[in-house]
Amino acid sequence: MTRYNFSRRQALQFVSLGAAASFFLRPRLLPAAEESNGVSRLKLAGTEAKILATTDLHFFSKTLLDNPRTLRELKNLVRQFSPDLLLLNGDVWYNNPHGHGKRDCAWVCKQIGALGVPWIYVRGNHDQANDFDACERMLADAPHSLYAGQGRNSNYRVDLVNDQGQVRWRILILNDAAPEMGFRQTQSEWLRSEMSRIQKEKEPEAPALLFCHVPIAAMTEIVKQGAASGIMKEKVSPEGGAANAVDALREAGIIRAAFFGHDHRNNFHGEMQGVELAYLRATGFGGYGNLHLRKGATLITLPLDRPQERFQTRTVFGDGESVELEQKPRLIER
Repeated sequence: MTRYNFSRRQALQFVSLGAAASFFLRPRLLPAAEESNGVSRLKLAGTEAKILATTDLHFFSKTLLDNPRTLRELKNLVRQFSPDLLLLNGDVWYNNPHGHGKRDCAWVCKQIGALGVPWIYVRGNHDQANDFDACERMLADAPHSLYAGQGRNSNYRVDLVNDQGQVRWRILILNDAAPEMGFRQTQSEWLRSEMSRIQKEKEPEAPALLFCHVPIAAMTEIVKQGAASGIMKEKVSPEGGAANAVDALREAGIIRAAFFGHDHRNNFHGEMQGVELAYLRATGFGGYGNLHLRKGATLITLPLDRPQERFQTRTVFGDGESVELEQKPRLIER
């Protein structure tokens, strides 16, 4: 099923002439994606892929004044850094007040689709609706969406392929936020099942990145071990997830890094058992933490021609600023 293409109607409806000119003049080929059986494929040209990873957008969380502010920041981030892929790491809208969750999801799909960039949705604990199946259909059918988790408890993957159709990286999307929160047996079982499926494919050794909303308990351990760099302004909230969740990531064999959200005032990373563990920078002005940590996003750059090389991450902001996380984190009580 072809899911990402630029029809004349979509171009006229969602992209202004100036934005379209900027997008089509990029040095990379226009991506093409298709979805089947819980897997989307995104075709990219060039030697690297840039993922703009956001988390906790929290649209409709506090006041409607926060929505345009967050959307403006998101548009500025896309314009400044020209990502090949946009990732929304959960808590995109806020709960289901008065049964409005479905309506809010529809609004999000329209706004994100209008950015003209392929995008990935990860389920968060606040992404709620009376009929979440209907939300999944909207997420799957939205312009430029790579969502393939419908009927799969929001678990799926996106394979990044080159011009020859070779898988260079895999993006694993794991739901650890709803209906239960935390990395538990259900998450471990899906990961083992997906690894078994990958082993039967042509390029089983392609490296992977994993994204889920709720952090694993090992994020606390890397701080205790002095192995973390970045900003820590609140305790890690694994929400009762398994203490040994990092073992499941290591045993998968291909996961280079796992990225989390949920704790808005944390933006640090470190390595454990050969897997990079990292908080994404919280993005939405409707979420808490504005006074403690500047809202932004995380830019992940993947080498497509030499996937064995290390990927790069930077914290980025809508004004074009880009910084590395170098300082050692210090735990600050809530």
